Amino acid sequence: MSKRDHYTKRWAALDTEFSSYVDPLRDISEHMLPRGSRFWISDANKGDRRDQKIVNSEPVQAVRTLSSGMMAGITSPARPWFRLTIPDMEIAEDNPVRVWLDDVTRRLNSVFARSNLYQALPVVYSQLGCFATSALFIEEDDDEVIRARAYPIGSYRVAENDRGEVDTFYRKFRMSTAQLVEKFGLERCSTGVQGEYKNGTLDAWHDVLHVIEPRRERNMKSKLSTDLPYRSAYMEWGEDEFLRESGYHEFPVMVPRWEVNGEDVYGSNSPGWTALGDVKALMLKERRGQEMLDKGARPPMNVPAELKGNPISLLPGGVNYMQMSNQGASMSPAYEPNPNWYQFLDANIGKMEDRISRAFYADLFLMLANSDRRQITAREIEERHEEKLLMLGPVLQRLNDELLDPLIDRAFNIMMRASEPVWAGRVPGNPLLPEPPEELEGVDVKVEYVSIMAQAQKSADITSIERMAGFAGNLASVAPDILDKIDFDQMLEEWGDRAGTPARILRDEDEVMAVRQQRAQQQQVQQMMQMANEAAQGAKTLSETEVTDDNLLRRMTGQ
Repeated sequence: MSKRDHYTKRWAALDTEFSSYVDPLRDISEHMLPRGSRFWISDANKGDRRDQKIVNSEPVQAVRTLSSGMMAGITSPARPWFRLTIPDMEIAEDNPVRVWLDDVTRRLNSVFARSNLYQALPVVYSQLGCFATSALFIEEDDDEVIRARAYPIGSYRVAENDRGEVDTFYRKFRMSTAQLVEKFGLERCSTGVQGEYKNGTLDAWHDVLHVIEPRRERNMKSKLSTDLPYRSAYMEWGEDEFLRESGYHEFPVMVPRWEVNGEDVYGSNSPGWTALGDVKALMLKERRGQEMLDKGARPPMNVPAELKGNPISLLPGGVNYMQMSNQGASMSPAYEPNPNWYQFLDANIGKMEDRISRAFYADLFLMLANSDRRQITAREIEERHEEKLLMLGPVLQRLNDELLDPLIDRAFNIMMRASEPVWAGRVPGNPLLPEPPEELEGVDVKVEYVSIMAQAQKSADITSIERMAGFAGNLASVAPDILDKIDFDQMLEEWGDRAGTPARILRDEDEVMAVRQQRAQQQQVQQMMQMANEAAQGAKTLSETEVTDDNLLRRMTGQ
């Protein structure tokens, strides 16, 4: 079987497997994230309205709150949200190692800030919250080191390996003639595309399939892109020749899932799936409420048959002319809605909005913004953070495993292979990352998260350290020796580790010992000088003391 036939056949198989998800995901999209899906390739670059089923914006706002809350709490660009470390604490406390880890963390943050990653991540969180599955593609970029692309649900198909990890990604999409030529070169495109380009038809659309999957058979010693661990192939749909065949050192697509059930490949049980019933009911009752209001403002009318054919005005201040023989005829509303019904319906709509808000954790993300800061204590804030983490803990762990860890690994590896771009202000050709110290040879580097939500998870440890320090301080007032029990240096390091303190602000043990020895020497010199000054002052006092004709000092010295 040729590669083209293999890719086409596997796309068909993956598409068949995904087909059972299309209807519920499309339902979620139409009610919560209208432009967040692409189930038909022809949907690309179309601005038609897709929100006709949305008559109450509460679900849309809840999705936005979830996305913003996760962005601010997990991967905020305004503050550090991760750092590199190593499992061996003895090596990690070595100053060259700490400085190298801190420097690499800083450079990774710089690359993330200069790229478009922080524009793509909110889209990922919105997709994840609604559809339980999202996809983020990280590719190498000559100018910004990395380039991020968040793909809409429905435009891709995925498959897992035997460990339950997504390692296969098929995406069918559209590119214009100009885009194909710019990305792949004119000679690699089909004859049809070449003809359109030469004729100036640059905006015609063409279906393209991008395949990323493990390369089962390859030359392990080869450094060619066609022998890398993951295969990459672009092909125009229906054409025999490939636009490009290459590969990736690591799987370049992060596919986080809200929750995975058994052997399922796609996620489930996300807020969007959970709230879909309430959202549909909310839209129905919102329509019924508007209909009730409309009937009250413009009720259907009973009009006597005698008035048929006569012009009738129901506008305020309108005048209706009737013949004298029809003076007894009158118009009356055919239906008068009970105002109490609308109050009951409005209260029911409010309850549904609250349920949808809770399904998307909007109440938790907005708890501080909506609370009265004048009447809330630090302990209450801590307890509410713990409540948020209790609700989101499993999701955060899956995000670490399926999104953040692979993202940082991918960026780190790209930087290891890349050279400094011009924007970094360094000489081109120098590596993006500094050479690691010898102590790290053969040691695995791991990622530790220090975002707001990650720090909240560690707040219990920080609180226990602070409480013990305070308790020890109180005991020291009656039993000073109790402080000998505490290793204050280790306490400070443990507190800084849990608080995400930058490694550069803490000295290593050798520096601390040198500083303390120097301080001890200075104190010893000062003590000796103080003793000498006291002796000189005493001698002066004795010499000035007159007890007889001879002063006391002379009598003591025998002079």
